Amino acid sequence: MGIRKKILLGFVAIGFILLLSGVVAIFEMTRLTDLISGLLTNNIKTISAANTMEQIAIKHNGRIYDITQDESYIQQAKFSQDITLLRERLDFITNNVTIEEEMTFVDKLYIEFDVYKALLDNLPAVIEMPREQRIAWYLTYQKAFTSLIETTSEITKLNQDALSDNAIKLEGNYYRMIMPAIIAIIAGVFMILFFNYFINSYLINPVIQIKDNIRSVLSSRAPYTIKVKTNDEINELNENIKDLVSQLKKREKECSSIQNENREA
Repeated sequence: MGIRKKILLGFVAIGFILLLSGVVAIFEMTRLTDLISGLLTNNIKTISAANTMEQIAIKHNGRIYDITQDESYIQQAKFSQDITLLRERLDFITNNVTIEEEMTFVDKLYIEFDVYKALLDNLPAVIEMPREQRIAWYLTYQKAFTSLIETTSEITKLNQDALSDNAIKLEGNYYRMIMPAIIAIIAGVFMILFFNYFINSYLINPVIQIKDNIRSVLSSRAPYTIKVKTNDEINELNENIKDLVSQLKKREKECSSIQNENREA
């Protein structure tokens, strides 16, 4: 293989390693960023949906307390709208589950929602009850309300903890993202050092040796003894110089022999 091809191959190898590591780093960074960002987004949306459910339930609780105290009845239609919104938020939470243990609370929340909805559906009949019965119904409602609030709070807490954990993972994965680039830099440095060693050993040092030996041949007529182990242009140059030195010495001997013959004559 020629010197030009060897040098070109060295640069191609270095460039390939740097390009490959750069592509891997970009791919890994994009993949992990999208993954963690998606989890963070789902955690935030779930927290928002759970908070909405809590706010609606708390609003219901205040109105229903008024009803049990013989206050003016707020239209049933408004409760129906809120129940529909509660169900929408519950379905949204189900579709955005990102934590394994969260599903247990979601299943529990569906059961509690059905109980809660059934109690609210009985409101028209409750309003017609005597005050004591309304208070007894309200106590039953309070248990359903408290269970609903506690479960939504658990879901909120789970997602808040997951949000914190995912943020930490995102920070920790930063080092994982840049690791291919670090490896590329290290590999590039080693490749450059190796390439430098190759250039010095197989190109620069032989040329210096050839130069010094030619100088010795010219100054002191020392024999040309350089041997190049490579099979490239440097070796061809060395062999050509060796032939040239050999021919020069041969001609010198011929000239010297002719001069001696002339003197004897």
